[in-house]
Amino acid sequence: MLAYANESFLGKVTAIVHAEREADFPLVLRYESALVEALKMEALLGEGVAWLPVGMIDAELKAGTLGIVGDAANVAQLDIWLFASNTFALSGAGAGFAFLQHLRRSDAQPD
Repeated sequence: MLAYANESFLGKVTAIVHAEREADFPLVLRYESALVEALKMEALLGEGVAWLPVGMIDAELKAGTLGIVGDAANVAQLDIWLFASNTFALSGAGAGFAFLQHLRRSDAQPD
């Protein structure tokens, strides 16, 4: 298993998924990092399996260099929400707000 460091956010998320599936899939830790890119590179080198955000491996999935292992039970669904005060949103808050306006939900349809 290629794992996130326990203290990292994704380490905590994937620990929950793994704990639920550990009896079915006992794994041995081969590599640990807090960085998605580091785990992705190790997976590309064939060093093991890792939970990786689909958005970070879309090109590799399309190219067939990485593949999804297992079924939907091995997926950790994450929703990331961005909140700002009405004052911030109404003021436009300069260049930072322009950037935020371009962010989209992963399930949103392109313009």
